[in-house]
Amino acid sequence: MNEFAQTITRLRTRPRQETFERTLFADCDFAGADLSGLRFEDCRFADCRFSNARLSHTVFNGVHFLRCAMAGLNFFEAYGLVMSVSFEKCALDFCSFHGLALKQTAFNECSLHSAVFTQADLTGACFTRCDLARAVFHQTRLDKADFSSSYNFVIDPDDNSLKKTRFSVLNLAGLLEKYDLEIE
Repeated sequence: MNEFAQTITRLRTRPRQETFERTLFADCDFAGADLSGLRFEDCRFADCRFSNARLSHTVFNGVHFLRCAMAGLNFFEAYGLVMSVSFEKCALDFCSFHGLALKQTAFNECSLHSAVFTQADLTGACFTRCDLARAVFHQTRLDKADFSSSYNFVIDPDDNSLKKTRFSVLNLAGLLEKYDLEIE
């Protein structure tokens, strides 16, 4: 078994506390893996699967996810309330980011159906061409965030902080949902 395969096997079984720095994980299956207590520093995950992975006290610092299937992950279980991550073309449906500080986080062309962003700080976050159908924003700081190219979101301006948040005139209906208006 080569060294990379041994690393994956260790990650899929209950790992001890380890740090991975500047590592590329490509086409890996972490489904059901217990990633608890691991530290990922300046790592990149490409075409990986994470369904039902456990993230208790996992550290993500400078981590980029590309084309990863991550449905149902509870990122709020990761270590601390601050993460430095970016997502590109990822499936993040049913993920929870409750209470996290995700300032300046990039979500590019991601599916975020039913994702939960309650009480999160998304100041300056960029949602580029993201599908946010049924995503939940409750008491969320969205100041200077960019939703101008995203769609299917519903955000209550009375329940969330939206100072200088960017929207397209084409997606303003998502801000008026609670008023039950007919917009043409």
